[in-house]
Amino acid sequence: MARREVSDEQRTYSGVFLLAVGMLLIGAVWSVVDDNFFRRPWKLHQARFFEIEHDQLLEQIAAEDARLAADPEYQKASADLAAASEKLQGGDTAKRLAELETKLHEVKTRHGDFDLELRIQKSRLEEAWYEYEHALHAKYPAAELEERKAHIAHLDEGRLTFEKGFNDTRDEIKQIESELSEVRSEVQSLESQLYEMRTERRRLDERLAGIGLNLGPWKVPKVGKIQQVVLPEFERSNFDNPLMRVDRCVSCHVGINRVGFEDAPQPYTTHPDREVLLGNHDPDKMGCTPCHQ
Repeated sequence: MARREVSDEQRTYSGVFLLAVGMLLIGAVWSVVDDNFFRRPWKLHQARFFEIEHDQLLEQIAAEDARLAADPEYQKASADLAAASEKLQGGDTAKRLAELETKLHEVKTRHGDFDLELRIQKSRLEEAWYEYEHALHAKYPAAELEERKAHIAHLDEGRLTFEKGFNDTRDEIKQIESELSEVRSEVQSLESQLYEMRTERRRLDERLAGIGLNLGPWKVPKVGKIQQVVLPEFERSNFDNPLMRVDRCVSCHVGINRVGFEDAPQPYTTHPDREVLLGNHDPDKMGCTPCHQ
């Protein structure tokens, strides 16, 4: 049977194009992965250190929660706070609290009205004084000047009335807020006491939030970066020219100057005798290689 010829216009190259696009995509993904990880192993070390620190912080938080749960003083303060809060939400105390809050809202509304009226009255007074001084300079008749002066006096009386209302409502607000504070004083005192007791717990939470990015249920490390120390005159050449050294050891040895990683595997462990050695030789100024070659 004779072979059927296919013209160039009818021949399809979709398979070739699909293969080429697939290889291009694989190459692009590989180039990104290779450039960001395989050629930059310190990023993997920093990500691994994040996991170690993250797990360590979770353990410390669990231990702190257990300590607080076993602390009689903390448990008593928590129980007292729950009782005091419940007291504020029921009975005569809750009724008194609601009355004070309603009254405070009403007085604040009246205070705002007096404030607005006082501002308007002061503006009218300024306008009246301007017109009076203009009339005075223009040598208006004495009768008209007296009329303008009487108008100013009338406006000033209104200002004093609004000012008294403003001051009275301001003092009333302070009095009501003082009563509210007194009613809530037990709860506020217990909340302050518990806040102080949770100081270490808050510090651990802040550390946990600061080491990575919180993406809902996922916790991922921040983008790694090179950590380096530049030693400007580390040594001299044969021609007595100063030579710099760029020390990047801590890019991988992330925990070298961190307390609490003494038992972590290398390269994440805390430097032996850290307080003595690094305390006398600041790694931010000396780097690592002057001692470790």
